[in-house]
Amino acid sequence: MISCNWRRLTRQHRLKVFTGKVQLCDQLASALLNRASIDSHLFLRYHPPISQIAHYVISTRSEPHSYRPLSGQDIRLIQLLPGKGNDAIQCNINHVSLGDNVEYEALSYCWGDNRPEAEIYCDNGRLGVTKNLYSALCHLRHNDIRRTFWIDAICINQADIEERSSQVRMMKDIFQQSRQTVIWLGKESDDSNSALELLKSLAESSERAPQNGNHKSAWFRRLNNIPPLYNDVWRALSTLLQRPWFYRAWIVQEVSVSRHIQILCGTSIISWEDFIRAINYAVDLGIFFAHVTYQALTISGTRSQFLNGTRPALHNLLLQNRSFLASDARDKVFGLLSLANNNDVRLLGIEPDYHLSAEQVYKNLAVSLLHSRRDLDLFDAPRVLQNSKISSLPSWVPDWS
Repeated sequence: MISCNWRRLTRQHRLKVFTGKVQLCDQLASALLNRASIDSHLFLRYHPPISQIAHYVISTRSEPHSYRPLSGQDIRLIQLLPGKGNDAIQCNINHVSLGDNVEYEALSYCWGDNRPEAEIYCDNGRLGVTKNLYSALCHLRHNDIRRTFWIDAICINQADIEERSSQVRMMKDIFQQSRQTVIWLGKESDDSNSALELLKSLAESSERAPQNGNHKSAWFRRLNNIPPLYNDVWRALSTLLQRPWFYRAWIVQEVSVSRHIQILCGTSIISWEDFIRAINYAVDLGIFFAHVTYQALTISGTRSQFLNGTRPALHNLLLQNRSFLASDARDKVFGLLSLANNNDVRLLGIEPDYHLSAEQVYKNLAVSLLHSRRDLDLFDAPRVLQNSKISSLPSWVPDWS
């Protein structure tokens, strides 16, 4: 154990303080690096005063993480190692087959700015991640046991275009076979805890609502502990629903195919069923936050379609979910393929291929729609030129970006 090795080091080897800077001896550095992937999390937990030393050693001495190629139906899963507080985020990456019936959770979150602003340590190697993902990992790890996740930014080699295309084709199965999907909305802010409590109250109140559909009478009688509209908690709820996750294109598929879903914001948790029950009940009471409520109801509607076995034509799905956004414009199409009618998608000949530009993807789809449908429904999607991400598209091609 590292904790024992640390005690055996002589006092002069433990730590040198010179001109106000902390320097580590080679003996300690080697000890940490040789054992980092096995039990350095124990070292970090039982020696919190020197956790920053470990972080410094691993980050300066370890190499960047190197991915091993995937084969067949293999995916990568991470084992998120225990830790707390300022402990470094560490994980092991394993290859498994989707047919192996391995238990894991899937993470649905917003990438935000794609630039890595933090580092985690995977199998002795450094891996850059976004600030939002780093925050999610800090909240998701347990203090004493490992937790197994599929997380796209870590489990897919983003630098390998062939792998990205292949893994995107499997994402429906990845989320569908997970034990549960965890939605990470972000850290606590703007009174988000109160917003989550309001959602729980609304969900509970909906269970006791009048069966005659006259929900507004309950509202005016101030039943079920629903706060008045001038209470700031409604503003907090509106702010919560404006978080970037609700506008991300990939969440439509992730939510639609998942069996069980938990929503996590900071340390507050609510189930997907209670969340949607609360939103619907708020609408019944006459509370509608314009586009933000629309986004939540659109996701819910697409999920209901999928769970009921309805597979719309791809063009209809694109129109239905056009309000969602993607940093990569191709994902507006690729993210909905698995929810569409299989025969329609096969006839159109569209599949995830990141070798193609967004302009090529959109143009190929438009041509295929015209050939296969032989109608003018393609032009149901008006162009919004001022918001376009693809200035070179022909005028007759719908811009899904």
